[in-house]
Amino acid sequence: MNREEAEDFLYKEARLLDDVALKEWLDLASEEFVYWIPVNDDMSDPKQHLSIIYENKHELSERVFRIVDSGLNHAQDPPSKTTRFISNVEVMPADNEEEVEFRCNLLLCEYRPHGQRGHALPARQLAARCRYRLHKQAGEWRMTQKIVAFLEMDGPLDGMTFLV
Repeated sequence: MNREEAEDFLYKEARLLDDVALKEWLDLASEEFVYWIPVNDDMSDPKQHLSIIYENKHELSERVFRIVDSGLNHAQDPPSKTTRFISNVEVMPADNEEEVEFRCNLLLCEYRPHGQRGHALPARQLAARCRYRLHKQAGEWRMTQKIVAFLEMDGPLDGMTFLV
């Protein structure tokens, strides 16, 4: 996979997440997929430290069901609107053609109309460094790992229920 193909993958993923097409987003993940958003150092052990998200594909599919199909996503009623900007995509050298790892920067803008306080909260921006690991399965690239390390991870990160 070259940089242009990695960018295409990232742009598609960002569109699916921003459109809340979460079932289609899950289709980009392999059965071994692990998604991690650390609270502290992204080089720490997620099994030894707190995480905002540390889930496998099965756990994510359960959460996607609660968000999309259950009608019980009260923490996101009304739902946040998001826009993701991807930059600085860098594809790492791979050992074989069936696997790839790349990094990028993410600017995530979120707006919560009316919020929980009955009035509109200002839009906020969250910057992050992301790392992806993909594996080619049946000719398609599937995520096996995604790590999103927010720059402000050691500061207050309230109202993160919009993250998937």
